[in-house]
Formats: sequence, C-alpha cells, structure tokens
Amino acid sequence: MNSKPSRQVFETEIGILKSAKRTVLDPSHADNVLTPQFRELVNHYERLLRMSIKIFNISDIQGKHLKEHELELQRVNEQLNQLEQARRQLITDISHELGTPMTSIQGYVKAMLDGIIKPTPHYLNLVHDKITHVNLLVDELFEISKLESSQTMLDYADCSLADVQNMLEHRLEAEVNGCGYELRLDRYEGTEDPDRVRLSIDTSRIEQATRHLVFYAMKHTPPGGRIGLRFDLQEAKAGGEAGIKDKRSCELVVTISDFGLGIDQANFSLLMDRAQRSDLGLTIAKIIVLKHQGQMGVREPGKNEGSEKCRVYFSLPAVLAP
Repeated sequence: MNSKPSRQVFETEIGILKSAKRTVLDPSHADNVLTPQFRELVNHYERLLRMSIKIFNISDIQGKHLKEHELELQRVNEQLNQLEQARRQLITDISHELGTPMTSIQGYVKAMLDGIIKPTPHYLNLVHDKITHVNLLVDELFEISKLESSQTMLDYADCSLADVQNMLEHRLEAEVNGCGYELRLDRYEGTEDPDRVRLSIDTSRIEQATRHLVFYAMKHTPPGGRIGLRFDLQEAKAGGEAGIKDKRSCELVVTISDFGLGIDQANFSLLMDRAQRSDLGLTIAKIIVLKHQGQMGVREPGKNEGSEKCRVYFSLPAVLAP
C-alpha cells in the first residue's frame, strides 16, 4: 500500500480545517447569522477527518501486517521447496549409493541359502563389512541432506588460531595413530601471535571437515605412513588489498598432506562434486567449509617439499585482534 499520497491528502485537509477554525474564531464574523451553522459544520468536518485518519492508520497497519505475512509465507515456501529438493536428492543418492553394496550382500546371503558357499567366518565378515559400509553411507547421505537444506544450524564461537591447533591435534592425533598412521602437525610459525588470530567457527564442524580430509589422505597413504596437518596465514582474498601486515583481515589455511599415491587437481574437483558421488566425506567437508565462507581445494607440492604427494587445503576467514 502506497501511504505517502494519502498522508499528503490528510495534511491538506488538516490545513483546510485549521483555516476554517480561524475563520469561525475571527471576531469580525461574530455578528454573521451563518456563523453558528458554519461552526457546527466545521465541528462535523473535524470529527469526520479524525475518523478518516484513524481508519487510514488501521488500514495502513493491517497492510503492513499482511505484507509481513506474505513475506513470511514466501520464506516458508522457499524452505519447503528446499526440503522437497533435498528429499528428492536424498532418495536419488540412496538408490544410487546403496544399490551396489546391497546387491553384494544379497548375493552372498543367497549363495549361503542355496548352499553354494558355506557361512564361514570369512564370508560372514564380508557381509558384516558390507553392512557397516551401508550404515556409513546412510549416515553421510543424511548428513549432506541436513547441511544442504539448512536443517542443521552451525554453532559459531569465537576462538583463536592457538585454540584451533590444540583442538585438532587433541582430537585427531590419537585417532590417526590408532589407525596405524603418523600425524605430523606443523603449527603456525609466522610473525603473528596465534592468540591474536581470531576466528568465528563451529569447532565441532571444522573438526568434522578436517577429519574427513585426514581420512581421505589416509586412503591414499600406505599403512604406517605419515599424514601432514599444517597451519598457515595468508592475505585475505576479499577486497584485493587486505594483507596480514597492514590489515586486520586474513585467512587461516589448513593443509592436509598425504605421502602416498596422490591425486591431480582435476580429479579432486570431481570428487568434491556431489553429482559425481565419488567421496561423500569430501562433499560434507566442502559444504561445511563453504558455510564458513571459506574455500577448499588441492595443490601439488613443490619440487623441494619432500615426499608429499598431494596437499588438500581449506581456508577460513580470520581477523587479527588489536
């Protein structure tokens, strides 16, 4: 509702009413026989004008409420559309991802029932591993669905670079070592105080993303090999001129290195694409990083960087505290 022209009309009417009142109160019109009737007419006009303004205000408020309700309905409708798209995508993913392992499980069980193979520990362990794989796929598919449909709200908290390094070392080192690998942690060693580098992140989600990338590196590293976890600061890309030395904005770069087979950048980009359904863990990590306004990618190490084969990294926006 466009209320500005209507308000201008009321301002004009109020001006006419004030002018009429001044005329009624003018002593020079006291002896005019029409003055009482004019005064009564002015009083009626004032009551009518007040009532009109009141009705207009009520209508204006109702119009605003209707507009707010309309916007709310549009927002809810968009959310419902997102949920419906996520539901359809989830059904597609489930049918695609679970088809192969379920067919394999069905084949083993059918062979046992038909007496083709005996239910030995070997075949039972194969079926158990397939079922465990299916459960993992289901969990990852639902996790992706929740993240993409915004059903999962991130719990942002202020923390320092030192906090992030300690958290990831504490939560990942024992787990990686328990899988028969060595986690080599390279802490930030630049000129900035790690306690001054502040980030606003969901620590549990960043741990989840890092874990997926670490386990992905373990897939490409022979048993007993090393997994690198490195922390660096770089100039913030947004704005073009922001830098660590003279600007508060910067980016934390977390790099996970494998010392095994390695992959090229083109293949990694395909693996992060959910449509390819190649590695759901990488898809989850990418979604989490993007929700933190960060970036994720891969780069090959330089000639003088030891035996590292591949470096997967993600960046997170940060600021330097005063």
